Amino acid sequence: LGKHGMDYLMRQSSCIAGGTTEMARNVIADRLLGMPREVTPDRDRPFRDVPKNASPASK
Repeated sequence: LGKHGMDYLMRQSSCIAGGTTEMARNVIADRLLGMPREVTPDRDRPFRDVPKNASPASK
């Protein structure tokens, strides 16, 4: 493969791995440290009722 081939194949791994540390921190905070979950206004809503394509800046 060579260096360029490996660079091409590993290019997406940094994007995919970017969210895993945040998810791991949330699990550690929730389960091990007993901290409360993040506040989400749509937590008790069914997914079909959650507004889509709404950014916080548009409110």
